[in-house]
Amino acid sequence: MYRIHQIKLPIGHGENELKKAILDFLGINEAGLVSYSVFKRSIDARKKPELFYIYAVDVELKEELSPKSLKRFKPNELSITEKYKFTVPRVSGDFSRCAAQDNKQGYNPQKPYDEALNVQPEIRPVVIGLGPAGLFCSYILALAGLRPLCFERGEDADKRIQDIEAFFNGEALKPESNVCFGEGGAGTFSDGKLNTLVKDRDGKGRFVLETFVKFGADKSILYDAKPHIGTDRLVNIVKSMRREIIRLGGEVHFRHRLEDLEIENGALSYVKVNGEKISAKQCVMATGHSARDVFSMLYSKGAMMQPKAFAIGVRAVHSQSLIDESQYGKQSCRLPPASYKLTHTCKNGRGVYSFCMCPGGYVVNASTEENGTVVNGMSYSGRDSGYANAAIICTVTPEDYEQGGFGSHPLSGVEFQRKYERLAYEAGGGFIPAQELGDFRKKASQHTRKFEPETKPSVKGRIKFSDLTACLPDFVSESIAEAMSAFDRKIKGFGADDVLLLGVETRTSSPVRIVRNGELQCEKIKGLYPCGEGAGYAGGIMSAALDGIKIAEKIISQKGE
Repeated sequence: MYRIHQIKLPIGHGENELKKAILDFLGINEAGLVSYSVFKRSIDARKKPELFYIYAVDVELKEELSPKSLKRFKPNELSITEKYKFTVPRVSGDFSRCAAQDNKQGYNPQKPYDEALNVQPEIRPVVIGLGPAGLFCSYILALAGLRPLCFERGEDADKRIQDIEAFFNGEALKPESNVCFGEGGAGTFSDGKLNTLVKDRDGKGRFVLETFVKFGADKSILYDAKPHIGTDRLVNIVKSMRREIIRLGGEVHFRHRLEDLEIENGALSYVKVNGEKISAKQCVMATGHSARDVFSMLYSKGAMMQPKAFAIGVRAVHSQSLIDESQYGKQSCRLPPASYKLTHTCKNGRGVYSFCMCPGGYVVNASTEENGTVVNGMSYSGRDSGYANAAIICTVTPEDYEQGGFGSHPLSGVEFQRKYERLAYEAGGGFIPAQELGDFRKKASQHTRKFEPETKPSVKGRIKFSDLTACLPDFVSESIAEAMSAFDRKIKGFGADDVLLLGVETRTSSPVRIVRNGELQCEKIKGLYPCGEGAGYAGGIMSAALDGIKIAEKIISQKGE
């Protein structure tokens, strides 16, 4: 297998042009080409308005290229490659026999599975949380024949959508069913981006993408440089994955909240869910970055935890056309809504950067606690709202928590978040506090313009104009104000006075890390597996899914011993 790294074609080209470019590059005729597939595709806008697609393509040839032929190409033009294929590990011994019996008899959800197979319930792994980490962990465990017991504190996807829409329209927040809690986790009601910095050396990343495609995602996520699914499609994908987990013998229970753990001689013995004690020797804690009650409970059980840096700031909204013209120039070809990535080092030494940029998306009220307001960004698959938004955030550290009066406690970052979320709730009177950038710079307490901003339709949830600087640490407000002016020099109009800001964005990542040992278990509790973003080991859909697979592999390997 060979990989061609740089094939440049104009926007709007056809499939035949790509094939011809491959043949011309290799200097062969069509008979010598067995197959080809796009490995990666990105847009080259460096010479705008003249735009190109850049392809990396994997090709299989009828005959191998001779050493002499290979010397014609530079390493960055052509290389020999091997496709890594992730294979789900299987469990040997009694478990494989149970799985075989299951495949023969079929799973009957009306009959307790353990009773049907005469299997002790404690040998079934428990998964807490069905966000990307818990969902993929459960899926791998189910494929391996381990029939996981899955508990999600929130609602199933369909009911969750109803609760979220009602909240956006002014009904009371449901603390267990919202943008962060429920089937699919916070990732479902986000932009659905599948970028990750994790190197895919063993094929797991490809497996995640292929799994999404298997359950309904567009095939373009397999090769687009910035793959994206969108909330509307993610909802159906996670439902389909849940059905497959059940078909394979797993169980999924909604509205089931983890309340307690029982530890005996340093090892997990029971989990308590909705008042019921369930035997468990392995429990995966994939609860997400907003499960603060779980953090507190784990700390009380002696779990080793550390405060962790995260970032805090606001969401900035711009017209998508402004971003498109800046990134693509003036052109008539239909292209995906453009994104951006901006960073700035302030005079005070703080770093400010854009995060979770949502082309054609919406700012959403992502609150999970009464008397607290949080915002996030989301997009549908079409990314067609006409507006772009991104978090503009400043990193805060455990030193900031301590200086802010929260001490050095492992959960000090949680209290730091909560303080500013409550200030945002007060400033907005329960709505999303909003402010135009010009007023933000002046720390004005009122909205000085006499008309509503055009960008207001890009918000899911009610807003109230107020002083956002009162909802943030002073150094964060000052840093963001400086950075927005710097960003305006990169994207003209980005720092205009009428840019709408909404706050606060505090859930950029977990403020806690639950320490794991070499077996990926909680350092002081055998059988407890901290997993995903909430545990401090992921930052987005892809990395969370990959961590879930990693944990599942470890459990499977121990079952087979």
